[in-house]
Amino acid sequence: MTAPALTIVHVVAMTERHIIGRGNSLPWNLPSDLKNFRKRTIGKPIIMGRKTFQSISSPPLKGRQNIVMTGNESFSAEGIIFVKNLEEALKEARSYAKKHGVDEIAIIGGAEIYKITLPLVQRIYLTVIKDNSVIEGDKNYPNLNSKDWRKISYKKIARQGNEDYDRVNITYDRCNDAAT
Repeated sequence: MTAPALTIVHVVAMTERHIIGRGNSLPWNLPSDLKNFRKRTIGKPIIMGRKTFQSISSPPLKGRQNIVMTGNESFSAEGIIFVKNLEEALKEARSYAKKHGVDEIAIIGGAEIYKITLPLVQRIYLTVIKDNSVIEGDKNYPNLNSKDWRKISYKKIARQGNEDYDRVNITYDRCNDAAT
């Protein structure tokens, strides 16, 4: 049996102004989008930076292989694979994906990790929070060149329960002629 082709994806939520974080945390509370995040990442290897890892309230994220990139060699935590660089992270993720028959490696942040992995990404699962520019932050998702990406799905989602914002879930695939 042939192993499935591996797709490297970003799973990201951002405001209309590309804000993804403030003070090492999410500057919004959208439980229904966290369910979407879980659906997009469960069973898959996930790659994140150390600050993103530290912002998670109860790591590791269950049901996923958690791979954390950090230059701090003394950093450790149970159930987490720590690596020094992207090459090591992708090696670990590919090994896990092959062993478990999954077809995606999910990059989950933060800002620097998104930036350095964007040239490798073939798909983006993007949540855009419709905040009317009220959410402030200090971390941003990189700008996308619209010539490089094709929108394959778009779904408006109204705020649910006590959530403060509507959102849009968009999936982009990299255009074939935009491969790096």
